[in-house]
Amino acid sequence: MLLAADHRPVEPQHFALLRALALKHGAQVLVTHIAMDAPTTERARLKKQYHAALKDIDLDLLEGYGHDVADGLVRTARSKKADVIAILHRQLGFFERLFNPSVAKELALESDLPLLVLQDRPSGASKPPRSTG
Repeated sequence: MLLAADHRPVEPQHFALLRALALKHGAQVLVTHIAMDAPTTERARLKKQYHAALKDIDLDLLEGYGHDVADGLVRTARSKKADVIAILHRQLGFFERLFNPSVAKELALESDLPLLVLQDRPSGASKPPRSTG
């Protein structure tokens, strides 16, 4: 299983379904970040954060480079023989959505691998109110 990582904070409840699937099937989770240019200096923080969120799961951190994040994730998933790509869909504001295209949407259109889209709010939480004006 390949999990797309964006270096933003994560919570264990974000990955409850992914964790349950990985435990049930004895799957390794490849936490993967596609950087636009330089390697990250946050590897230790990310490793600690994802180990806490995916407790008892065999995981590895990978980093790739490229200007097309979705394509980089698909190529990495294929090269590592991942059976599924998982991504945490973040609730973004208007301007963030405007300047940051949805990687989940790109993956849904480009990948022939199954896509597991996780939500950034706990299940049962209400949706944020929509502005009518």
